[in-house]
Amino acid sequence: MSERGIGDNAAPDIDPFLIKLEEDNRALKERQADLEIRRFGLPKTPACDEDVALINAWVVDARKLAREFEARRVEVKEPYLKRGTLIDGFFGGIRKLLQEGADAVEARSGPYLKVKQAREDAERREKARLAQEAADKARREAEEARRVQEEAAKAERERVAAAEAAARAKAQPEPEKPSGPSPEEVEAEAREAAMEAERARMALLKAEEEARKAQALAEREAAKAQKGAPVRTQVGGASAKVNPVIVGRVQNWPAVLAGLGPLGRYFTEATIQDAIDRCARDPKRPGEIPGVAFFEETQVKTTASRAR
Repeated sequence: MSERGIGDNAAPDIDPFLIKLEEDNRALKERQADLEIRRFGLPKTPACDEDVALINAWVVDARKLAREFEARRVEVKEPYLKRGTLIDGFFGGIRKLLQEGADAVEARSGPYLKVKQAREDAERREKARLAQEAADKARREAEEARRVQEEAAKAERERVAAAEAAARAKAQPEPEKPSGPSPEEVEAEAREAAMEAERARMALLKAEEEARKAQALAEREAAKAQKGAPVRTQVGGASAKVNPVIVGRVQNWPAVLAGLGPLGRYFTEATIQDAIDRCARDPKRPGEIPGVAFFEETQVKTTASRAR
């Protein structure tokens, strides 16, 4: 094919096969051209029977030539249709054998992958259980830290009140020296109580944060355990995984056809099963279809690993 630049007005390349069609059917093309010439001589507004006769004759000839073009099209295309059928049979037959073989061999991985799926599901459930136990323990520790903090805060308030009372007593001289700890000792105890209360408060904040983290982790692990995950085995340059899928099977054909009403006689078993398959994949499928049962089964899918 020749290369043409932008703005080049040269005639576009013509497929050699189209040129051959033109040459092989030159006679038909010439008759078409003759008809077009005759068409210009036809009356635009018939005024008599002779005018209508001319129009009728041209229409008959045009339709006859159209049928000859159609017959020639079928004749020319027939060898290519046969070759197309041979090509489809050759490549399609081998492809079908390979696909059926791949499906049969792929199914061998199913039992092992199902066992692996069950084991990994159990591991996820155990991990979720341990995470929930840790979250419960962290919650109890946070509750204990809250109790300690509340006691420390109460003690701090009592020490502060005692220190204030000692300060007032010190400001008012007594005839006799008061018994008990001195105001300085009471103040020191108040400071120690304040520090203890602050330590308890910080410990509570830390415990509550740990409890929140532990609970969040437990909820994530529980969600994983509930949802599950497709098991995957990646070896030999390919990845095989097993997924649960919903499938539908006809259990009672008369019930299915009755559910379709008068239209049932126009459906084949293949088209009905195709509709059932699409319904099974639809998350919004109806809850029940007469004569059809939906159930879950595992499906193995093998794909080539991506090259790195």
